[in-house]
Amino acid sequence: MRRAFLAILPLVCVAHADGQELRVLALNVSRSSTHPPFVGAGYCVTQLNLGGAIEYRCYLHGHHFLSVINDGGAFVLRPHPGVDANGWGSSIYLQPFLAGPGVELARAEVDAVVPAGNGVLVSASGAVCAPFGMTYGTWQSSLLFRYDPTNKLVSGTGMYSIALSGPLPSAPGDLNVYKLASNFLTNVPVLSGGYGNTGDMSTVWVVGSNSVGPIAFEWDPVRLPAHCPSEQFSRVSVTVVGQYNEVDTAAQGFCPIQAACKPTVGIELASLTPDVPLIFCGFYALSEATNFAADNVGVNAVVLRTANQTNFVFEVGIHSAALPYDGAGVDAALKAVCTAAVPELAVFYAPTVNAPFRRLVGWLPGAGSNIYYGRVSVPFGPEYGGMYKEGYFRVALSPCR
Repeated sequence: MRRAFLAILPLVCVAHADGQELRVLALNVSRSSTHPPFVGAGYCVTQLNLGGAIEYRCYLHGHHFLSVINDGGAFVLRPHPGVDANGWGSSIYLQPFLAGPGVELARAEVDAVVPAGNGVLVSASGAVCAPFGMTYGTWQSSLLFRYDPTNKLVSGTGMYSIALSGPLPSAPGDLNVYKLASNFLTNVPVLSGGYGNTGDMSTVWVVGSNSVGPIAFEWDPVRLPAHCPSEQFSRVSVTVVGQYNEVDTAAQGFCPIQAACKPTVGIELASLTPDVPLIFCGFYALSEATNFAADNVGVNAVVLRTANQTNFVFEVGIHSAALPYDGAGVDAALKAVCTAAVPELAVFYAPTVNAPFRRLVGWLPGAGSNIYYGRVSVPFGPEYGGMYKEGYFRVALSPCR
């Protein structure tokens, strides 16, 4: 049975309004939707120019399930299978590069992002980046992405080919086929209380096979921060398991950010080129272990320099799944009045009225005449077992913006 969700009404926060009056005038609370819309216009794509980046947003029935980004020549895939508005986590850079000093992910072109009746077609190409701004060949990929709103799954399948300028033994480094970037935080303050591990991921699973048989293991980035085991694969699937990111950035001395259900993201490669020495490598930047804004985890599939081939062809599968408790929570529409001339008000949540209101859940933009109105969402993560609980809102002046 659903329990009542309580709120402080009316609420006066003089201390947070620099002597100005701040009151909540109206509040309406409902359960969050656990699934996106099931009907609508089908697949569609919009394009945004964001400074040095071009983002293609892919939708099914109005749900934004994937972003394809050209970020200054970096080809980035960011899936969003869940309904948590902040549920954007790990990123896949599906472009090759040679390991070595001064290597940057660049020189990629997004050739097409085209909606179709059964998905979105994404094609890209570019140069193989090498150390010191050099290049060492070309590459191209073509994938079809689909979204399953019932199970909240993003999937992509297609082909990926690399043509090097010369043999790998003559190259300046091993061939990295892709990079999967994420964030893992250790011993940081968390919104549920105390200190713990959190971030956009919790662990990494590696499953594959070669001529000998199947191979499977888990990579622990803390215990093995630089890990490139010797097992060689002809087919390998790497899954970065998502988690509920509840880092308390305000306790770290930064602006607060909202807790979010970060999805699981994975990629599978099957080499169609025989005898390719393909291995897994995982790297964790321990110096950035508390930096919530850093891509401090990097996962790569690597072709060793012992390979004599110059051309490589892979079947590619990309998968991303929402967490089981994605969408469990409440949505609230709030209306407030504040005599301070500010562009927006911050909304915080706490499970009890006596608990510290440290958990930011959204913002109320100004609507004119000292009125502020907006909707906020409170995701209930694993600390609540995905269950609906009582709670309280507090509206205050923005601590940062």
